[in-house]
Amino acid sequence: MILVVYFVTIGSIFNSLVFSLCVAFFAFLMTIYPTFNTGQSENNQYKLILSLPVSRLSVINAKYLIIILWWLNAYISTTVILILLKSIVDINIPSILDIKIILLSLSLTYILTSIFYPLYFKFGFQIASTTVTVIFFILTSGLGKLLSLELKMITILIEHPIISVSFITVIFVLASYLFTAYSFIKKIL
Repeated sequence: MILVVYFVTIGSIFNSLVFSLCVAFFAFLMTIYPTFNTGQSENNQYKLILSLPVSRLSVINAKYLIIILWWLNAYISTTVILILLKSIVDINIPSILDIKIILLSLSLTYILTSIFYPLYFKFGFQIASTTVTVIFFILTSGLGKLLSLELKMITILIEHPIISVSFITVIFVLASYLFTAYSFIKKIL
């Protein structure tokens, strides 16, 4: 939740993009840290799960579906923190139930996690979590510079942000899902 304070200090207006980024990163952290171990016990957990009448593909399906629950938890938690923070600090917060914020934060959560899962199953937890965290902070710090450029592709993304982000999310999730499923099915436990 410290990210809420970090993002609030970016500017006096807490806009929908900042709120969406905050929820997405918090949901990403909630998705990866409670469900992954960094040691050998991860393989033992998979051996135990796979000894049940569950396919490897079902395990991957569950990982991608649980993202929604972690996102919902992060969305509610961040909203409560923002409401409490508004009573302490004078900030302008966006409409909490705005459909753009909901879709943007859910899409960003899925994009971050879709980058994480293939890296995790290929290289391990430390490399995957560090890489995605670095990518997130590079993109958020470079977002202002990118938006200031007058490129045609950027203009299309700005004019239709929900459609653009949804399309990009579907591509990321589909590619990530296929690669993750393939890696986990071929993985020797």
